[in-house]
Amino acid sequence: MIAEADRGGDVGGTLAPLEIRAAQLERDLIVGHAERATLAQQIAQAKVRRQALADRAASLATLVTQVREAVTPAPKYAVPQVDALGDVPSTAESLIPYLAKLDQVDAALNIVEQANQRALTAKADLTTRLTGLRRSLGDRPQSDLVKQLDGQISQLLTASPVPVDVVARLIDAYQAAAGEPT
Repeated sequence: MIAEADRGGDVGGTLAPLEIRAAQLERDLIVGHAERATLAQQIAQAKVRRQALADRAASLATLVTQVREAVTPAPKYAVPQVDALGDVPSTAESLIPYLAKLDQVDAALNIVEQANQRALTAKADLTTRLTGLRRSLGDRPQSDLVKQLDGQISQLLTASPVPVDVVARLIDAYQAAAGEPT
């Protein structure tokens, strides 16, 4: 080997496998660093998302309380407890199922929010419908039954919680008794 090196030849033998192994180690280090950086980024994003879901759940709990005080029957959905998921895991194997659970919590929060918004909208729609019927009747004289229904509906709409099913039926009766088309 020394003679080959003296003549300017390529020195092979044991150096080539060492160079290959060094290149493999360098590649493994680069890939490992990239994987750790990606995992760190995913963990950070999961923490932000978890906090956003926890904040949303807290505000949704307030909405649920308001709806229960405002209308009956109120939706019976429970607000998911984000804290029950625990802390964001630090391994890639654990992070994937955790992210799936965050997706499930997000979907559940959407269901609870939509149901409660519909309940509040139903109450507002009843008030709007009654106002429209009163406008359509104008100053025309009304029967005692219509006046009595109007009073009952008004009383129920100011109750807490408002029995939306009962009010809807009374408004139907009010509309029929007043002779207004449905």
